[in-house]
Amino acid sequence: MTSSYPKNIIQVARLSIDDIDSFSKVRKVPSRDFSTPVDENLFKTGVKKIIGENGKFTDWGGELNDLFTTKIVYKKKRLLAVFAFKGKGLKGILKPSRMGKNGDQISRLFQTVADIYLLQYCGQIDQSIYELMNSLAISISAIYRKKIYYCIIDGQDTTRLIEAYPILG
Repeated sequence: MTSSYPKNIIQVARLSIDDIDSFSKVRKVPSRDFSTPVDENLFKTGVKKIIGENGKFTDWGGELNDLFTTKIVYKKKRLLAVFAFKGKGLKGILKPSRMGKNGDQISRLFQTVADIYLLQYCGQIDQSIYELMNSLAISISAIYRKKIYYCIIDGQDTTRLIEAYPILG
């Protein structure tokens, strides 16, 4: 069953890590054919330092997100952002079924009201993740009648981020 929304109320944009001002140094790092395994907590702590987020965020099985912040800057404007980080403990291609014990981590991420939803994984990300995040962004845009952004950071872009910001790795 699919939902249908009037096209004039849907405003969704997929961003790349290169689009986000907060991570502007990554624009100077070329893409590579490999990805770097990364410790999830180290990466999250590094992201917090880069964006200037001082809040404390504790991981537990039922959280809606790994990081909630108002410090992400896109087009010189601060956005309310939520992150889901998947660390080196997970191997192989990331699919929705591998996102949380019940495969509902992306759905839980979108339960948080935000302007931008970000997912980071240090490996390949399956097409179904892109499709799911796009569908959820469309729904949130229709409900709140505002522009919703989402950004998926795969292993190659994670490697680029670590090269641009060594505190991440």
